[in-house]
Amino acid sequence: MNFAKLSVYIWNERVAIKRKSSTNQENPMDLDDLEPKNVIKKPKDLSGWNIEDLQEYIDAMEVEIERAKEMIGQKQGVATDADALFKR
Repeated sequence: MNFAKLSVYIWNERVAIKRKSSTNQENPMDLDDLEPKNVIKKPKDLSGWNIEDLQEYIDAMEVEIERAKEMIGQKQGVATDADALFKR
């Protein structure tokens, strides 16, 4: 086998392996899994916002804060119930 044929053979094998691994349904890899989970976001530049937009932003953030507080309360309730169940 000469060098050109060997190169083509190796190339074809690499392509076949890549195709086989990319269609593997048993262990599909999601590129999102490679991204960090807790990325600190850069604060928004609010200097160009008008007063009305700033107030809407504050209102939206307050709604989100309340939603987060409710979730904390739910999780604390579940944790308290679990503690009570397993301590008896």
